[in-house]
Amino acid sequence: MSKGISSSVMLLLATTATTITLQFFVQNALLGALCLCAWLFSAGRLLGPRVLPNATSYVQTILGAVIACVFFLILGTMAYWLMPIPGIVFSFLLVATTCTILALAQKPNADTDEKIQLPKGFWFAVLAIAVFLFLFWSIVSPIQILDAVRSLWAVLSPLTLLPIFLALLSLSFLFYKQQTQPILILLFAILFFSSISLAAILYPLGYGFDPFIHEASISHIATTGTLTPKTLYYIGQYMLELGGLHLFALPLELLNRFLAPVLATVLLTTSGFFAFKTAFQSRRPIALFSLFLLPLGAFISTTPQTIAYILIASVVLFSLPRILEKTTTPPLWVLGVLTAAVLCLHPLAGIPALWYFFFLLLHSTITKKSVRNFLTIFIALGSCISIPLVFLLQARLSGLDIAPSLSHLFDFSLLALPHFLGSQGQPIFDLFYLFIGNGILPILILSAIGIYFAIKEHAPMSVYLPALSSIVCLMNFWLLSTTLNFSFLIEYERQDYAERLLVLACLFLLPYLGIALVGVLEACKKTSPYLAMSFLVFLSLWMTANVYGAYPRHDNYARSAGFNVSATDFIAVRDIAQDAGSSDYIVLANQSVSAAALHEFGFKTYYNGDLFYYPIPTGGPLYEKYLAMAEGTPSRATMISAMELAGVDRAYFVVNAYWWDADAIIEQTKAVANDWFAVGDGDVTIFVFER
Repeated sequence: MSKGISSSVMLLLATTATTITLQFFVQNALLGALCLCAWLFSAGRLLGPRVLPNATSYVQTILGAVIACVFFLILGTMAYWLMPIPGIVFSFLLVATTCTILALAQKPNADTDEKIQLPKGFWFAVLAIAVFLFLFWSIVSPIQILDAVRSLWAVLSPLTLLPIFLALLSLSFLFYKQQTQPILILLFAILFFSSISLAAILYPLGYGFDPFIHEASISHIATTGTLTPKTLYYIGQYMLELGGLHLFALPLELLNRFLAPVLATVLLTTSGFFAFKTAFQSRRPIALFSLFLLPLGAFISTTPQTIAYILIASVVLFSLPRILEKTTTPPLWVLGVLTAAVLCLHPLAGIPALWYFFFLLLHSTITKKSVRNFLTIFIALGSCISIPLVFLLQARLSGLDIAPSLSHLFDFSLLALPHFLGSQGQPIFDLFYLFIGNGILPILILSAIGIYFAIKEHAPMSVYLPALSSIVCLMNFWLLSTTLNFSFLIEYERQDYAERLLVLACLFLLPYLGIALVGVLEACKKTSPYLAMSFLVFLSLWMTANVYGAYPRHDNYARSAGFNVSATDFIAVRDIAQDAGSSDYIVLANQSVSAAALHEFGFKTYYNGDLFYYPIPTGGPLYEKYLAMAEGTPSRATMISAMELAGVDRAYFVVNAYWWDADAIIEQTKAVANDWFAVGDGDVTIFVFER
């Protein structure tokens, strides 16, 4: 055993033993974080050479550490399905993961990166990028959004993105010079993190609604060891966060805020760098900027769907050298392990990941072209209807009302694809919305250019497998949008499942976005260096627009309907609980207040089996009653009927000041309520009803 591998083994074993000891005797977040870093480093050093033969050592270490986490995710998911998982089980999972790593350990390779002569002005450009990033964070870091707002851009000026634009432009110029120095990859990663972490940083109380549900679920599992009824999805994310909580004493709130943006930054940046560097014969790092052209909003909050997006994008990137038939490529089992992890996270991403892996498997193992093509077409045709079929099966098993119908199959208005070709007299924002207002269309156009370059370079047929998977996603999007009616969901969420397939379609197009950027820039360079620089300016504006569009907007072009959870919402749910005392009660409120209740009290109370005492805005009778009060005429009869549903004699109706026509609703409700009180200088008004 070499000195390098033996020292990594010793560090891994020591860290594992220390972590288990600390779990039972000293629960300290700082010590836990140090143990986590040491465990990831040693695991990455041991697994990296097996995962990415011939890659640079730092790339091997990072991606080896990610695969180690994926092993933990899969083993934890299997354990959850088999039995309850109290905290002690995570010690066994850590040992099992460590043993798996040791079984696969391989001697690290020596770095073979050739030295590159740095161009004049290199360090000046690096310093400029660092200054731009420092300026951006000096503006952003002091801000904390505690009040209810529609968009973070109402608090943070869009002009704050100017340093991001300048940093992107400067970095793209260095990439134009074909520089892949580690410091530039690090700066790219910081830029990417800066772009997708604003929600995690600016909303300390939490962002969105789904993360609150998942955090409450994780807290429940941490306390009871299970979650009833058990599901075959979401558990992958839960295992990662529970491992961080039980083994390393990391705060759950912190994990839930930063897991997705950190994982996206580390995994996508590193796998993208490896994939594009390996795929192209010469160094053309400009392809890495294709990550900024994706729908960045898919990576900003931690949910199982988000983690699945990140892993499936990494599968696509890792597969690029393989489908281009390069000699340096990750083993097929690595792609299989990542695919299994996606299945443990969310079926809506897991099924597309599975069919893509089958495509790769066929083209890697079957040499007879006719058989391979027949099976590929057969799987593709079956996959085109796989997502609707899974929804129908789930509906039958769960008793949900999803009635299939082909009568609207060609009603393309149901696809609700965004489009924008107008002008509001603001040139910069007109340009921004040319990209973000047309949804997937700019990505499809650039991908078509990438496919053109692939054809021109006589790329092997397997290079079109991601395009085939993207087409299959679009077919499923079409069928899901036009043939299934999700009537059990509230109206504004009925298109949500289908829209996720558009994001997946974009992820499968990543290779062609990278190929297109390289091809277009090469064509511009041959014509004129000024044309090449113009293209870099255009690209930087597109990427900056994507950062702006990643978050909800409330401007002259778009209207955000949602509000974040505010500090007053937390005060409201605590005051309601205090006012109710030991009495059974229900609350009719909007999703922000319900999210605050989930954070404060978890899944505290259910009535009649499955009726949660706060409304869940994905549908359900209590939310319908809330809408009847908030959007119709507030009445005592509506509140009594809600109490009858739950079998309680006390109910609360919550009105936020930002709600449409809140003043009129408040005055009308005062006339029929038994009592009322306000919190937060009138930001939230709470009405008490008894029967």
